[in-house]
Amino acid sequence: MGTRPGRGAMGTRRPAGPLGNAARTEAGATLVEYALVLALVAVTCAGTLAYLGGAVNATLSQVAAQVAGGCTTGGGFQILVGGAACAAEPWALTAALGQETIFQLTTAGGDVPVTYSCTGAGCSQFDLNRTTGSLQVLPGAPDGALPTVQVTATDSAGHIATTELAVVVAPTSLVAGLPVPAGAGCTSSGAPAYLQCTNGGWLDGYYLYTPGGWKLVAAGQGLPSWELNDTVALRDGTYQFGFVGAPAGPWTCSQAQGNGGCLAMSTNAPVGSVTHASPGALGIAG
Repeated sequence: MGTRPGRGAMGTRRPAGPLGNAARTEAGATLVEYALVLALVAVTCAGTLAYLGGAVNATLSQVAAQVAGGCTTGGGFQILVGGAACAAEPWALTAALGQETIFQLTTAGGDVPVTYSCTGAGCSQFDLNRTTGSLQVLPGAPDGALPTVQVTATDSAGHIATTELAVVVAPTSLVAGLPVPAGAGCTSSGAPAYLQCTNGGWLDGYYLYTPGGWKLVAAGQGLPSWELNDTVALRDGTYQFGFVGAPAGPWTCSQAQGNGGCLAMSTNAPVGSVTHASPGALGIAG
């Protein structure tokens, strides 16, 4: 029996020769390259997914914190008040009426420099230093709870942290009446006994409730908006607010002298009607 071309005696295939071996070697190398490329792509995809997953998780955590009323941070960047980290929002802070109460805002976990900003209707009652984070409650702020504000801090890397502040201005200890010093030059006339005085210096240090809110009574001219000249305060207490004419103010003489003088005054008539929002109400910080 004869043999087929290219086969041995027992039907085995003869060696392919140099060209066949080269083809098989090249094919094997190509498969190895494909495997290496696939492995590199897999590693790259895994790293990208891990990075994106972390970013998405951080974003969701921020959103969840805002929804849950927690303190929002960005990349571990957060706002501190008085050196303390936020535990729950809004912060509950207390300021003294008529005084320059300052809360110091700082940050942790960010890159300097940091800038601060305030949003909300209550921001008009604050003076926020955008660079230092010093937050001052203006002395002219009314007593009671101020509208909640949101403070935002942005670091040089673009991280953003926000927090909400709820400030309550300590109420005034109201003064329903007080003695009138002899040098005040106060007299009384009419019914009720309206008070008229020539010297208002004895009112310095008290707080007067005006149509514009509480103001600190002080001596001098060119005072800041939260202070009121004592002569003006005296006029506003003994005359109708904004009008100089016949006595019609809320202050009355509660203890008159026989010669027309006055030894004591009541800040509102009738006595006992004084409230935090009564025009002419006097108070002291407390």
